[in-house]
Amino acid sequence: MKTFVRTLFWLCMSLAGVVHAMDDWTAKNPATKPSLRFNHDMAYIGGDQVLLFGGILTSFSSDGETWVYDLNDNAWTQKAPAASPSPRESHAMAYIGGDQVLLFGGYTGVYSNDTWLYDLSENTWTQRFPSASPSGRVEHGMVYLGDDQLLLFGGVNIGGSRDNETWIYDLSDNAWSQKFPPTSPSPRYDQAMAYIGDDQVLLFGGYEENDETWVYDVSDNAWTQKLPASSPAAQFEHAMAYFGGDQVLLFGWNFVFGIDGETWVYDLSDNTWMKQSPSASPTARVEHAMADIGSNRVLLFGGYDGEFDDETWLYEQGPEVKSFVFLADKITLKRTKQDAPAGDMHSNGTLTVEKGDPSTYNSNLTAVGKITILKENTINGDVTSATAISNSGTINGTRTIGPVNIEPLPCLSYSAGGANKTVPSGGVLALPPGSYNVVTLKSGGTLKLTSGAYFINELRYSGSEAVIEINLASGEEATINVVKKLQLGKEVAIQLLPNGESDSKLVTFNSLQSTAVSLGKEAYCLGNFNAPYAKVALEKNSQLRGALCAKEILVERDCLFLPHDSPSSLPGPGNLPKEFDSNDPEVAGNQEPVTDYRLEQNYPNPFNPETEIRFALPEASQVVVSIFNVLGEKIRTLVNASYEAGYHSVLWDGKDEYGDPVTSGVYLYQLRAGEFSQVRKMSLIR
Repeated sequence: MKTFVRTLFWLCMSLAGVVHAMDDWTAKNPATKPSLRFNHDMAYIGGDQVLLFGGILTSFSSDGETWVYDLNDNAWTQKAPAASPSPRESHAMAYIGGDQVLLFGGYTGVYSNDTWLYDLSENTWTQRFPSASPSGRVEHGMVYLGDDQLLLFGGVNIGGSRDNETWIYDLSDNAWSQKFPPTSPSPRYDQAMAYIGDDQVLLFGGYEENDETWVYDVSDNAWTQKLPASSPAAQFEHAMAYFGGDQVLLFGWNFVFGIDGETWVYDLSDNTWMKQSPSASPTARVEHAMADIGSNRVLLFGGYDGEFDDETWLYEQGPEVKSFVFLADKITLKRTKQDAPAGDMHSNGTLTVEKGDPSTYNSNLTAVGKITILKENTINGDVTSATAISNSGTINGTRTIGPVNIEPLPCLSYSAGGANKTVPSGGVLALPPGSYNVVTLKSGGTLKLTSGAYFINELRYSGSEAVIEINLASGEEATINVVKKLQLGKEVAIQLLPNGESDSKLVTFNSLQSTAVSLGKEAYCLGNFNAPYAKVALEKNSQLRGALCAKEILVERDCLFLPHDSPSSLPGPGNLPKEFDSNDPEVAGNQEPVTDYRLEQNYPNPFNPETEIRFALPEASQVVVSIFNVLGEKIRTLVNASYEAGYHSVLWDGKDEYGDPVTSGVYLYQLRAGEFSQVRKMSLIR
C-alpha cells in the first residue's frame, strides 16, 4: 500500500553525543496476521511480544479475537483462551507486569466498564471485580506506571460526555482509585498516551483537534502542561508508544484537513517534539494501534487509511556507533597550528598524524591498523590500536595495543532526477526540498535550502566565496543526498539559520560517489558529511564542525575541526588564523604594495593535482580568471567576481567546469580585470 521513488537505508547521524544509523520503519509482512481492522488496541506483554484484542472489522462488527505477535519469529499467533471479554472496540489495554495485560471498557453495544486480565503463560482472560471502577467509557487512554499499576484518563463516558477523570488501577489490591490532581487536561477523548519513564505518562492531543502536551507524575499526583517550542499539528485518533529513555513515538492522526502519516518523537529531558524523516513509513492512517516491543522498538498494526488495514510495521532505533569527528578506513592528518582541534577519530585501517608544527589534538585515537604519530604532535587523549603504535610525539593519555572493533561506515542507497538549477555568480537561488538533476553554484552565489530532504544527481561548485544557507527554524533536519558528484570549492561557507553552528547536528550531506570529494580550501563546513565510497579531503585552512565519514580522509594543513557537542566555537567564515609561510606565494606576495595589474606564475609549476594562480590589483576590479587548453578552448572559469585592491590567489584543482579531471599537458590561464588582460602557461603532470 506504499510506493517510494527513493530509498535511503542507513545514514550516519550524530545526535545527543552518539552516532546512530537512521531510525526507520520496516514492513514486517508476517505469513499469518489478524484480519483487517481499526479501533483495536495492543499492549506489550513481555519477551519482545505484543498482545492485540478487538477492533472493528470490515463487516463493521466488533471483534473478540486474541492475538500475540512475537518479534523474534515475526509471527502473529491467534490464541484460544477458554473465556474472553466480549467482542468490542474503542477499549484500552496496558501492560501491568510479568506477562500480563489489563483491559478496561470499550464499546460492546453499550459503554462498558468491565476489567479483564490476560495472562500469557496461562493463556487465560480473567474478569476482575474491583469494588469501585470508572464509569463505562470508550476512546480513553491507559498506560502502565510500574509496580503493578496503570493510569487511566479521559474518554467518552456512559452519559455521552467527554471526561477528564484520572484513575489508577493496582493489580495487587484489585482496586481502582480515582485521583484528584490540582490541574488536569480538559475533558477529551481519542487522545494518545504513553509511558515516558520514571513513573510518568505523556498525553498528547485528543478531540477536538488538540495540540497540548501534558505529563502526569504519579509520585506527585500532578498533571503538568509542557510548552515545547514546536509540536505536531492539533489532532486526534493518533497513536503513541514508549520509545526508550524518556522518549515517546507518535504516528498518524486525524485533523481538520484529513489524515496524516508523520512520525514524531517527544523527548522529555529537552521538552522537544522532533519530526522524523524515515526512508519508509506506513501510509497515513487513523485508529491504528502501537505498542513498545522491547528496547527502542515500536510495533504498529492496522488502522484506517481510506480502507481497512492489516499491515504490521516496526519502528526501531538504528544501531549505535560511537561518536567520531572522523570515521574512515584510512585517516591522514597533516600539520596544523590551529588552536586545539578536537573530536575522537577512528580508522578501520591506518591512522597517521604527520609531523606537527607543533600540533595539538584534543582527541582519542582508535584504529584497527597501525597508528603513527610523528614528532611535534601532542595527543590529549587515549591512543588504541589493534596492531601497532609508532609514537614520536606526546600522548597525554593511555597507550594501548588491544582489540579494536571495525566500525561500519554508513550504507547509503537513493536516487535523484529532475530539473537542472544554477545559482548565478553573485546571485541567489532558493530551492525547496525535492529531487533535482544538476545544481550548479557559481562564485559569490548563495544557495538557500531549508529543513527537509534533497536528492541531487550533482552538486557542482568549482568557484569561490559562495554560500550554502540552510534555514532550520522549524527545528527539523536537512539532508542533502548527492548521487554522482558533491563538489564544494574554495571558501564555501555553510551557514545555518537561525542558530548557527549549534545546529550542525541537524544537517547531513551524503554522497554516493567513488571519485574524490574536496571540501574546498578555506571552507567553513557545518554538519555531517558522509561519502563512504570516496576519499574526502578537508582542504587547507578549512573549518569543520560536525562529523565526517568516508572511505579515506585526508586533512590538509592548518585545518580546525570540532565535534557537534564541543563547547568551543569555530572562528567563522574567513576568520581562521593563517600562519606566515615563506613558501606560500599568497602570503609572501602580500608583503609588498600593489602599483599595477599583474598575473604571476602559478605555484607550483609543473603541478599535480592542484596549483595556485596569483594576481595583483591596484584598485577594486571585476575579475575573471579562466583556464584554456592549447587550442584556445575554455576549460573552466575559476573566478568571475569583484575583488578589492591587493594581492589575491585562486586555486585550480586540475578539473574542468563539470568537475572532471583534465589530462596531463600544457594549459593557459588568463586574467581579465577591466581593460587589463594577461595570459600565462602552466603544466599539469599526472
